[in-house]
Amino acid sequence: KTWPGSDKMPTEVQLSFQSKALSDAELEPGTVPGAGVETVAILKDADITSAKMLCGYYLLANRDDAIFELFLDKLSLNDKKIRKQDARTIIEALASKTDMGCTDKIFTTNVKVAEQSGEHTKVAMIFAFQAVSTRQLVAGQVPGLGEVGVDKVRGGLTKLLESKQLKDHFHTPSAVQLVGAYFILGNDGFKNFLTTLGCRDHCALQTLGAIEEHAVKL
Repeated sequence: KTWPGSDKMPTEVQLSFQSKALSDAELEPGTVPGAGVETVAILKDADITSAKMLCGYYLLANRDDAIFELFLDKLSLNDKKIRKQDARTIIEALASKTDMGCTDKIFTTNVKVAEQSGEHTKVAMIFAFQAVSTRQLVAGQVPGLGEVGVDKVRGGLTKLLESKQLKDHFHTPSAVQLVGAYFILGNDGFKNFLTTLGCRDHCALQTLGAIEEHAVKL
């Protein structure tokens, strides 16, 4: 099978990256396709220290290749930037890696049903068995996030995008971006992100568990 976007057979690095779970180990040259010695140094200087974090930034960009390429183009170290071809190779790898677990389809659920006693379990099951969407979140889509929670997350993600110098996306916030934030912030950091926004503890834990369940599949 050829590599996505190419008529060539995949390299060992590409095969390894696609076959293994995303790692939070220290990023090393040859771990992510396109990320050689110079590129890894540039990424680490931007505090992107693992393959999981790098993927997190791609998901935070809502899997928008153009937005993520602009982000990579802004990074530099000692006046050296990531080569455009290397950036495109990284993007192709991340797009392929996350293709099965993500979708551009609209996700909707019945909010009134979801808000009834015990129905959060149904919401959790619906969310767990579908790919995470790049489309705008709706109340009751992600466990623990009703209308108020979605509004809080929208504001929080917008600020996170600004702090990471990532252009906002017209579908912000999306479930894909939440997974990206989880990869970047880590388990405790993501929970703190939710509670700092004013999400109640039990709602934050529901959201954390649901996002974590999807994250481990990538």
